[in-house]
Amino acid sequence: MTALLALLSAVFVGGADFVGGVTSRRANGIRVAAFVSAAGLPLALAVAIVYPAEEVTSTDLFWSALAGAFVAVGIGAFYLAMGRGLISIVAPSPR
Repeated sequence: MTALLALLSAVFVGGADFVGGVTSRRANGIRVAAFVSAAGLPLALAVAIVYPAEEVTSTDLFWSALAGAFVAVGIGAFYLAMGRGLISIVAPSPR
């Protein structure tokens, strides 16, 4: 099960990065990042409902919000850069 979940995660994250990069060529990278964040929110909420934490403190909420803000800025910069420059795939050589 672990290998299957890892494979699915890699496919979805890789696919999202590719589609986001291609989409950021046609639309503003910040808008693409906002859409990506909005699309991920329902899934995050569903996971939070299915696997509830025992106790969530205000410190947990603070660090979660701060991390979310930094991720949003990072993803926005990532998609802006992909919209302006070359999109390439880097992979290790089989040698």
